[in-house]
Amino acid sequence: MDLLAEIQDDDLKEKAARLKGLPGYDILLEMLAKTQRERAVEAKKSPVQRRRSLAKRELKETAFEDDDRHHIHSVLALCGLPYREPPTGAREYMREYGRNSLVQAGFLKDPESGKMAPQGLPYSPKARLLLLHICTMAIRQRRDSHRRQYECLHPRSRFFR
Repeated sequence: MDLLAEIQDDDLKEKAARLKGLPGYDILLEMLAKTQRERAVEAKKSPVQRRRSLAKRELKETAFEDDDRHHIHSVLALCGLPYREPPTGAREYMREYGRNSLVQAGFLKDPESGKMAPQGLPYSPKARLLLLHICTMAIRQRRDSHRRQYECLHPRSRFFR
């Protein structure tokens, strides 16, 4: 098979022309043809599949640091929050997975009156991301103090803006 005929993209053709006559030209041409084949496969994918491929490639090529590491409790990972909005007025939610269970009641103690006030139940990807962030901040700040109020939970924190 003629590798040069297999290359269709202008940028790859230009590279092949610049590399002509160099030692190892056949190997370099094979690499360009491989790139062309990969591009052809990517072009046939749906936009969602392309985004997944791009994310996968970035994850493989990126070195992770401590700031990239996030934590979530195993029970919260197994028994997650609702995906969709609970019915109007719903105040309880329960999820079980094996011996683990997560129970949420839609009430919070009002700090001013000391009475329980009704609240909506958290749901959706944003609620799960917030839970992941809170668990991560708790682990990171645990080193400093066990009794410290977590800054990410303060209503005027940068996280809620």
